Amino acid sequence: ERLLIGYHAPEVAHPDSYGLKVAEAVLSTGKSSRLYQRLVERDQSVTRADASSHDHIDPSLFYFQAELKPGFKLADVEGATFEEIDRLKRCDISTAEVDKAKRQIEASLVLSSEEPLQQAMLLGQYETIAFGEHVPEDSRGYHYLDTLLERVASVTIEEIGTVARKYFTEDNRTVGYLISDEESGSKESNRAG
Repeated sequence: ERLLIGYHAPEVAHPDSYGLKVAEAVLSTGKSSRLYQRLVERDQSVTRADASSHDHIDPSLFYFQAELKPGFKLADVEGATFEEIDRLKRCDISTAEVDKAKRQIEASLVLSSEEPLQQAMLLGQYETIAFGEHVPEDSRGYHYLDTLLERVASVTIEEIGTVARKYFTEDNRTVGYLISDEESGSKESNRAG
C-alpha cells in the first residue's frame, strides 16, 4: 500500500521556494532525514518514505510518498508524517540539521551537472522555466543556477517554519491511498452486508 500527500507549492524562483527546498532536504535526503528516521527506522512501518518538489514555470506540488510494509495502517503513517510536518512548523530544527540540508542541496546540484549532457539539460531547463516578472532579474534563465545556492544558503530556521505553516495546511493538501485489491474487496463486501 502507498500513501501520497500533495500540497500546492509555488513556482520556480518564488521567495518561498528556497525554504521549501531546505525543508525537503531536512525531511527526506539521506538516512538521517526526518522521514527516514521516523518511518523507516523508529516506526519500521514503511520500506520507503520521501518528500519532493520540483521547479516548474507554474505553481506545482510538494508531495510526500510512503510505501508501507504489510500489516501497517495508512492512517498511522499519514499521522506520523503530519507529526513530522508539525515539527517543522514549530521550528523544531537544529542549526546543524539545516546546515547539513544546505550542503546536501549543493552536492546534489554539483553531482547532477557532472557530465556535459547533464549540464546542457539543466541549463536548458532553467532557460525555459525561470523567466518572467516574478523571477528576480539576476536569476532569470540559466542564471537561476548562479543564484540558487546563495539563496538556499540564506534560508533560516524561521523561514522554514514560516513556509511550512503557509503551505503544509489541511486546506492546501490532497491525500491519496493506494490500497490492495484484497482490502478494497473486503470493504465492498462489508458495505453490502
